[in-house]
Amino acid sequence: MAQFIAYFLTIAVGFVTAGLVSSFYELVTSRSVSFSLVAERWPGVIWALPILAFAAPNVIIRRAVQARIAQHKAPLLLGVAAIAACLWAFILGGFVLDITLR
Repeated sequence: MAQFIAYFLTIAVGFVTAGLVSSFYELVTSRSVSFSLVAERWPGVIWALPILAFAAPNVIIRRAVQARIAQHKAPLLLGVAAIAACLWAFILGGFVLDITLR
């Protein structure tokens, strides 16, 4: 049971980190984070990759929910996107916890 709680908290830390990075980016640039940042010119890519690495769980979930509502996509796609976002958040949360607990 303790391992389940540790996994859950690690995922939560990952999602909180993703939300903070996404909100900070939106505060600074007045536009939301998306994977299209990688398609920008060369100097923009240097900043886009670290931002997307930390904000990706938030972007994945937001895009999946928008696609489900606006385009009436299958619920299975939302579930797959949620699993992918949780895995990414778990890795991100483990990274953040490793950095902060040293």
